[in-house]
Amino acid sequence: MCDANLPLLKKIVQDFGCNPIDQDPTKLYSSGFHGITSIINDESLSSLTGVTFSIFSFLLNVLPNMESSKMNKQTKLLITLMKLKTGLSYSALAILFNIHRTSVQRTFVTTLQCLNVLLKNFIFWPSETTIKATLPEAFKKHYPDTRVIIDCTEVNTEIPPQVKERVLMYSEYKHHHTVKFLVRCTPNGFVSFVSKCYGGRAGDCFITNDCGIIDLIEPGNLVMADKGFPTIRTQVENKNAVFVMPPFLRNPQFSAEEVEETYNITSVRIHIERIMQRIKDFNIFCKVPVSLLPYIDEIVFVVCALINLEIIQE
Repeated sequence: MCDANLPLLKKIVQDFGCNPIDQDPTKLYSSGFHGITSIINDESLSSLTGVTFSIFSFLLNVLPNMESSKMNKQTKLLITLMKLKTGLSYSALAILFNIHRTSVQRTFVTTLQCLNVLLKNFIFWPSETTIKATLPEAFKKHYPDTRVIIDCTEVNTEIPPQVKERVLMYSEYKHHHTVKFLVRCTPNGFVSFVSKCYGGRAGDCFITNDCGIIDLIEPGNLVMADKGFPTIRTQVENKNAVFVMPPFLRNPQFSAEEVEETYNITSVRIHIERIMQRIKDFNIFCKVPVSLLPYIDEIVFVVCALINLEIIQE
């Protein structure tokens, strides 16, 4: 455990507002997409894959060679990361890479599952010393002992085919079918735990109890959460840990102390909200197709691991 690729149009199209479209096939193809060689800088690669060249190279080095495959692992990795980051369909990726749709699908699934195993050690709970050393200034005044922040988030999916699945995945909060998962991060935004995915019907407290995160809390830890986790306070405190959550409104209005406490907690909880946004910046989560639901746990885990790699690089 670490600490730390169109068929060429045959007709001539002319727009009187500009020059005729050049029909030279050599020029058309040379200006098209040619995989990783078409990407010239970190900004372009990051917008397509969510990673920089240094992280791409690292992943390329840890991926095993598959001699039986005609596709090189560089292309396999690029297809997989582009699927995660852009959310493009298999058909669109097949056109870009000039391969069959089923080849794209097979490549994505196998490479995703491989990354899920290879990146296991990049989601871990850093030592207390490491957390203290990387504690953001915003925590030092009011919550210097914070070890972990927890929150749940959910992403939209297509309507599942089975009635039972529709019931379990319908979120009353989102008014949509979703999958939901819990993320635990350190104060500096490093993902130290991610749960399996649940149907959108599941509540935050149920997920917290079911995923086993309570068992990982150590005596003396300060655990921060939002108002969606009221019933786990006792369990956290039984572990001799401190539970911090914004106060509930019990009177007509908050007291001055409660307003200040709410402000202080909100000002530091922004760190996990940024992580949730970074996760959702991977457009595969815009609306997860039913065909990807069997792999949703692996997708979430790999995306979180990629975010951690970026944080480590920083």
